[in-house]
Amino acid sequence: MDNKDIFELVRFFDKSSITELEMEDQNTRIRIKKDQAAKAAAGQDDCAADGCEISAEEETDEAKGISQAEDEVSFIRSPIVGVYYMAPSPESDPFVAEGESIKEGDTMCVIEAMKVMNELRAPFDCIIKKIYVENGQMVEFDQPLFEVEKC
Repeated sequence: MDNKDIFELVRFFDKSSITELEMEDQNTRIRIKKDQAAKAAAGQDDCAADGCEISAEEETDEAKGISQAEDEVSFIRSPIVGVYYMAPSPESDPFVAEGESIKEGDTMCVIEAMKVMNELRAPFDCIIKKIYVENGQMVEFDQPLFEVEKC
């Protein structure tokens, strides 16, 4: 895990509702924990000052596992905990590849949870900019799987 991966992990952690994360690979061990009391107080003050509201469209996107950055790049996130598979079988071609344009409803991957194969379908027409996970990798709820650009 290099510095870029660590910074990206911290950025996604900060934006997520996860309060604690611990990861370990061959050479690196990372433990991140949010201070909930301070974050809740700061969030309430910010919203009170700015008059924050969440629109129905934002709630719908979040419910679909989509998050957007300022520059119209979106992230397709895992809706469940499970094992990510990029193809229907080991001999088959992947459902999607980086740089590929896909249509709404196209299968993007399969996530196996409790011996059930769950297809993740594209919520809108898009271009796959980056795939963040490897075939056979365990994924967590709300983990970014794909970086996409809406068509």
